Amino acid sequence: MRSTSMLPAAKSPAADLRPVRRRGLFFWKSNLSSADCKRYMTPIQTVLLSVAGWVAGLVSALVRDWLRRRHQIRKVARTLMAEVYRLQDELGPEDGSVEIKMFGLESAVPEVHPWIHRQIAEAADIDADVVRHFLSLERYLNNLRLLTSRLREMRRLADEIDKETKDAWRALFKSAVKRAEGHEVPAPQPVPPYKPDQAKDNVEFLQDCCRDMRRRAHAELNEIQRLLQTRL
Repeated sequence: MRSTSMLPAAKSPAADLRPVRRRGLFFWKSNLSSADCKRYMTPIQTVLLSVAGWVAGLVSALVRDWLRRRHQIRKVARTLMAEVYRLQDELGPEDGSVEIKMFGLESAVPEVHPWIHRQIAEAADIDADVVRHFLSLERYLNNLRLLTSRLREMRRLADEIDKETKDAWRALFKSAVKRAEGHEVPAPQPVPPYKPDQAKDNVEFLQDCCRDMRRRAHAELNEIQRLLQTRL
């Protein structure tokens, strides 16, 4: 029975590599057969293929996630842009009339549609300034709505004051004429201590405030439109 110490030592694949010089460069040439090369290279190929598959899967997942987020961002941007166009159209021109009356109907101040609030929150992925400008826009629209309501009340009050003052002066003039003609007439009602000019000044002040709020709202809409156009 032969001892195991007499068995030849296993060859390392590196032991059969020898340097070969070609065109001034050194290459390593192996004396291993094709079967030996397959036997030694199979584990390396398996590892390399596993790593390559993992990298390819990671890159593919990242690309799919990027495309999905890009599609979602563009969809949110298009939705918000449609809302911007609607608000600009309903607000009217910046230098136009504060109120439009037609057939006894008065124009209403628009508001951000409740369905858009979710898209506004998602717009933070586009730019945080979009959310900030929408919040400012809602504040200006709310102020414009309150000022417009107050302006309508002040206009009605100014018309009533002007009518009562004119009627009182007209009745006083007629009473004076009849007394001058010798007729007995009851004492006329005193002229109300209202100041029509002050009421008109209040109306003009509220009109200026409404114009300023509408200019601010248009400025916010223009800024939102500029930010959204970069993602369309």
